[in-house]
Amino acid sequence: MILTVFRHGEAADAASDYARRLTARGERDVECAGQALATACRQRELPPPDTLYSSPWIRTMATADILSSTLQTPLAEAVDALQPGVTANSVETWLQPRFPAVVSAPGHILIVSHQPLVSRLISRWLDDAGRVPALSPGAFATLEMDIPAQGAARLLFRASPPDCEPSL
Repeated sequence: MILTVFRHGEAADAASDYARRLTARGERDVECAGQALATACRQRELPPPDTLYSSPWIRTMATADILSSTLQTPLAEAVDALQPGVTANSVETWLQPRFPAVVSAPGHILIVSHQPLVSRLISRWLDDAGRVPALSPGAFATLEMDIPAQGAARLLFRASPPDCEPSL
């Protein structure tokens, strides 16, 4: 299974953290990163994301909408398991049934969430806290894994705005 972990784009201040909206820069960065993800998948002959989940917060939903349009991937749903304050264990519990029992032709799930959760998940799944720098707004990392568990992933590539060039 391919899993892309994406941090929402840059967000403006708001009366509540939940209600923060993407800035114009945040929107541009997410579109750039979405295009970079599509290109990197094509170049590596990987399937593009076929399922997209996000936190239900305003900025992650807006990020997911841009990615859905850019990648032509329908938004499956917004899920509480990806909102701020959840644990890596709860994300793994939610994610587990979404992984196929037999991985013959890998699918590709894209999740959009918040810091510090996105970086914690990546570090946990790679079992290497320093391998991928903390994701900046609009950044992502794409992993390959059979199950969502500590040490079960391999980094395929990552990218960050403004250049959005995928790298290891």
